[in-house]
Amino acid sequence: SHWSWWEGRNSFLPRVINTDVHRAIMRHRWARGAIRNLLACAVSGLALVLVGEVLLYDAYSFTWEWPQRSTVQPSLKVLFLSDPHIQCSFSTYEPWLFRWDADRYLRQSYWRAIRQMNPDAVVILGDLFAEGFKASSVEWADYLKCNDEVLDMPEDMSLIVVPGDNDIGGEGVDGMNEEVNRRYIAEFGPLNAIIVLRNVTFIKVNTPSFINPAPQGVTEAAARLEVKSFLHDAAQNLTNQPPGPVVLLSHVPLADLAAPGAGKLIVDAVQPSYLFSGHTHHPTVHCHHSNEGGCTLQEITVPTSSYRMGEAHAGLGAAVISENGHLSYEVLWFPPRFPVLFCYLLWTIVAAVTMVTCVCCRCVVLCSRTNTN
Repeated sequence: SHWSWWEGRNSFLPRVINTDVHRAIMRHRWARGAIRNLLACAVSGLALVLVGEVLLYDAYSFTWEWPQRSTVQPSLKVLFLSDPHIQCSFSTYEPWLFRWDADRYLRQSYWRAIRQMNPDAVVILGDLFAEGFKASSVEWADYLKCNDEVLDMPEDMSLIVVPGDNDIGGEGVDGMNEEVNRRYIAEFGPLNAIIVLRNVTFIKVNTPSFINPAPQGVTEAAARLEVKSFLHDAAQNLTNQPPGPVVLLSHVPLADLAAPGAGKLIVDAVQPSYLFSGHTHHPTVHCHHSNEGGCTLQEITVPTSSYRMGEAHAGLGAAVISENGHLSYEVLWFPPRFPVLFCYLLWTIVAAVTMVTCVCCRCVVLCSRTNTN
């Protein structure tokens, strides 16, 4: 009977020992599982960033088809950017991270194109800045600094910048301003100009001044008169230029100019061999027909180089222009950005859920230990 009393008195001991051991094992397993889950999140996040920010750009650059360069005729390699819409810090409604990502996306592909193609000239077909015509003097200086960082280029390359409506105004109610025009000219040269590179003549024209059916204000009316005067002089000056192709550069496609007769006025005065434009954000090839019905001029619209314009793909234009007038042109497509951003968002949600789950499980273990004590 004495032994039976001792056995019944202490029968709880194995159960307590087993329970404590079980809890210790569970805490150990929880710690190992939490570390494993957090490590998996960290490794997958780093791998996702490596793919989205480096490898994807490299993979797309390997698929680029470069325009063919003549082995007989001297030629000029030209890289065309349209509507880059550099964001910088000027925004009243968007987080800094979104604007920084858009500029970085442009820089990543732009520099790969520069290194691989090594062009003789870079042509920016307008809308260099997102809201350049609205920027204050401080914001304008910030834009210029960002431009040097995002679209930096070797000193031995020629640069031609065509004015866009986001740079100097001109579309809808966004009228032109004389002060805005002056500061733009001070940085990027005249709004209308003739540039000759290796017997290839480039003519840039201030077409944003002809977007509206009628000029919006005195500055826009004066800009139209300046364009007409420039075209009149250009028609005479072209006869003194070396023989070679004439390339017209316009931000706005001529068919989209609402001012009556503006497109015909420009083409008749310049009589270009080729025409490059932007503004619409997607690539097209448009034929301008003569009165007889034949295609007398090809207008190539270059796609936007910013994913923020809502297009499925952004890209650059690459061209080789021979001195005999032959043109070879290809679009260098950028990797799509929105799927990558969606993957980042999805990973963030999964990582957040994982961390919250680990914290909740840890709290349960601590609570159970406290109750036991």
